[in-house]
Amino acid sequence: RFGALPSSAAEQQSTLHSHPTMSAINVESRLRFAAGTVALGALYISASAGIIAMNKYLMTPGHFPHAASLTSLHMLTCTVVTVLGSQAVPSAFPSLKQLQDNRPTYVRCFAPLALCFAASLILCNTAYLYAGVGFLQMMKQANVIITYTFSVVVALEVFQPQRATIILIVCLGVGMTVNE
Repeated sequence: RFGALPSSAAEQQSTLHSHPTMSAINVESRLRFAAGTVALGALYISASAGIIAMNKYLMTPGHFPHAASLTSLHMLTCTVVTVLGSQAVPSAFPSLKQLQDNRPTYVRCFAPLALCFAASLILCNTAYLYAGVGFLQMMKQANVIITYTFSVVVALEVFQPQRATIILIVCLGVGMTVNE
């Protein structure tokens, strides 16, 4: 398997010493996997930061402070790129066949989610008119905490003290970084 790593210390030891060149190959493949992961993470963060900076610039008065139009353009671009990608490289979209077989059900289930997501994006872009980027980014990350809390409240998730401690530490860290 791609990226599969030995799960126990005993497996790691037996893998490293089973063949004279195995340790070099194993280390090299792990380093390649780690480098690829770091590169993709850096690319994602850079693209996200660029989009955020562009949205903030556009949403300032005198430039293009029209959140609904900006969001519509973003969503149209994503739709066009996805459709072109699915036509050019169908193997990159393996679940598309299931969608085509049962389109009415998917539309009925995903349309409300899509509308709520669009409304969320419009409101987030509008917020750039009233607050700084750093503060808004931290508020967006609070969604993870809110989701976990509600999942525990409605019994979709079991409360775990370790997770609660991590969430508390993250909240404290975010609170210390707010300077706006």
